[in-house]
Amino acid sequence: MKNILLAAAIVATSLAACHKPQPVTIQKGIVLYNKYQDFPISIDIYNTKADYNHHTNAIYSRIIPGKGCLIVSDGTLAHNTKYYCDVYSDDLRYSNWTDNYWLQFTTPSPMLADTVIISCNYKPQRYIFLGPSSVLEARWVAVDRYSFSVSDWLWIPETSKYREVTIRHDMTGLIKSKDDQDNIITTDIKSIEPFTTPGSGVSGLFLADESGNGNKYKLINSPISPLNNHNNRTSPDTVIFEDQYAYWVMVRQ
Repeated sequence: MKNILLAAAIVATSLAACHKPQPVTIQKGIVLYNKYQDFPISIDIYNTKADYNHHTNAIYSRIIPGKGCLIVSDGTLAHNTKYYCDVYSDDLRYSNWTDNYWLQFTTPSPMLADTVIISCNYKPQRYIFLGPSSVLEARWVAVDRYSFSVSDWLWIPETSKYREVTIRHDMTGLIKSKDDQDNIITTDIKSIEPFTTPGSGVSGLFLADESGNGNKYKLINSPISPLNNHNNRTSPDTVIFEDQYAYWVMVRQ
């Protein structure tokens, strides 16, 4: 009988131990907060702008849940340090591309709040002009031209058939044209700024050259009069380039 009671006591003690609250381990680190979007967003973090530009040497790559957080364990990100981040939705229509304010962030010091708000807004320009695979650069080549001077579709002079625009992930680019002697002229695009025309569905990019003039060149995603019914404007891989002389119908290469 004593043995039976002893065995019962041992079982009771073991069950009590199973239900005893275990110590809670608090995970420390820097919190990345997807505050504004109710869908998941991806984040790639880089030490340098060069690594961001070329999609190389990411030190941290994760998906943050919609309206949720990730805790980056201590040691992965240093406190009070500047990092560059690439933030984007699965379809690339939301991102921080061309948004210098959200492109980089500085982690808080250990004595301050440890949350970093990560934001990306609806800007389809990345999807449109770099493509759905988010390449490092995309090249666009002219297939037609609407001249402002004569209000018609024609090539005058013959050398005006040649026009190329390259858009890069690092927010620079190139414009290539030809002069009357068939020499190639290259214009460097020093910065890119997105724009959207409210209520029209038109999204585009201002392309600023060395002069800093950001309104001289534009890339536009949607057909505009007199291009609305133009038969070259049928592919999603077609955009409109505008300079001071013409509208250009451009196709992705």
